[in-house]
Amino acid sequence: MPTFFARRYARRPDAIGRTEKVLSLVILVVVAGLVAAIVLHLTWTWGRAPIPCAEIYQQSMPQPFPASGLADWAAPERVESFAPDELYQKINGRADLYLQHGVKALWFGTYTCPVNGPRTVDVYWYEMDTPANAARIYEAERAPDAPTVGIGDAGYQVGGAVFFRQGANYVQVIPGSLDGADAQVALTIARQLAGVMSSTALPTTQPLQDRIP
Repeated sequence: MPTFFARRYARRPDAIGRTEKVLSLVILVVVAGLVAAIVLHLTWTWGRAPIPCAEIYQQSMPQPFPASGLADWAAPERVESFAPDELYQKINGRADLYLQHGVKALWFGTYTCPVNGPRTVDVYWYEMDTPANAARIYEAERAPDAPTVGIGDAGYQVGGAVFFRQGANYVQVIPGSLDGADAQVALTIARQLAGVMSSTALPTTQPLQDRIP
């Protein structure tokens, strides 16, 4: 004997309208397509490690950072590059300021020393579109009353970190610690960088779609 629910909700096949049948078929096809797309995506990406955009480009990129000029301190082994629309990946929250001042590219590398460490000095090398915009971004970030240093067109040091501009370049040299010795290392690296800027042409960053193998 049919139950209450069977008596109330069971429908005969001839009671289902044509429109309802068509809609049901369309829904089934859409669901099947989504499942197939997910399976294909998982199959293609299985075992593939994600590669940052900058890392893809770095594989064939010339080395823009000079030797440190210091014993035991090695120049960056890996250099990351970021086009304007990728700045948020490295400096999220501050990217808009640089975009407003005509940034063309950011180059990032880390100098390392294994002695009494590891010790590190990070370098953010911003290529701006004009020397005037490099000066504007330098002044926008300059700490009040920071002592000046004779590096590039203008420079200062605060908390051990060195900030300077030269031509259309704005550079931040930031040691990993507040140790006085590392502050001197940052100064030396900054001078090395300023010394090669007039003769070193930075590689041109490529659009993201041109970097993917």
